[in-house]
Amino acid sequence: MTQPPIPESLKRVAVREDPTQEEAARITVDYSGGMDVAHLTLNPDVAPPESVDGYRIRAAVAATLEPLRRYNRAITRRYGTWDNEQALFDDGMAKAAAEVEQLVHLAPRSPESLLDALRGLSDEQLLAVPGLGARKLEYLRKALA
Repeated sequence: MTQPPIPESLKRVAVREDPTQEEAARITVDYSGGMDVAHLTLNPDVAPPESVDGYRIRAAVAATLEPLRRYNRAITRRYGTWDNEQALFDDGMAKAAAEVEQLVHLAPRSPESLLDALRGLSDEQLLAVPGLGARKLEYLRKALA
């Protein structure tokens, strides 16, 4: 089975581990090289492995939104702060962050965590999946055993 291509935004996420930092993950965006690169620093002792994909997506979104933030800073420096317009920008960024956070939880999981999740579902829950009947459920249960 071939893997789908990695989205360009995820290619711009550099991941490293730092067991000395207190938080599970820290995301910073570097735009000095002409390309917005997100640096994701994970504490492996705090961040569970199944959360890494979600943090990578958050970092990719941060890098994607960075040009908008830079534009806002440039306009503010050039023309000053306009409270109403700045509030609209801040509200828009907060709404985007909240909506992205919902999508992060739909991130694909590692095959092991997906298998564990399937093992935890009841037969009724699995039979509710379109196209999964009793016979396929029987094969699935044998494969998961």
